[in-house]
Amino acid sequence: MGRGKSSAAIRYMNEHKRDKRFLYITPFLSEVERICEACDFDQPDSDHLTKSAELKNHMRHGDNVAASHALFYLMDDEALELSRSMNYSLIIDESIDVVSRVQTSQHDKRIIEQSLATVGEDGMLEWT
Repeated sequence: MGRGKSSAAIRYMNEHKRDKRFLYITPFLSEVERICEACDFDQPDSDHLTKSAELKNHMRHGDNVAASHALFYLMDDEALELSRSMNYSLIIDESIDVVSRVQTSQHDKRIIEQSLATVGEDGMLEWT
């Protein structure tokens, strides 16, 4: 924190925004706004579309976009394909959680064990 990484990213994106496409992901909406102002990026903020749908619209048009971690977690297969096909460079400000604990019921566990995984001797799930 406080080492100038965001400032360096802003400089880099401004130097290359004519020849590269960027998707900048940050945890805070205030930082999304700061990136949009500093780099002339777009952000999903439509009144008539979901943020996910608007993000994909921006990506279809090849816009440089800043968005929040929360929106990034909602990206679907279509958004992933757009990022690949439109050759986006992804910059993630601050780390994101890629694994999280989920509360499950006994019923959920039975379904998983019966059809999706086996439970090893160590109690760990082995996905089938």
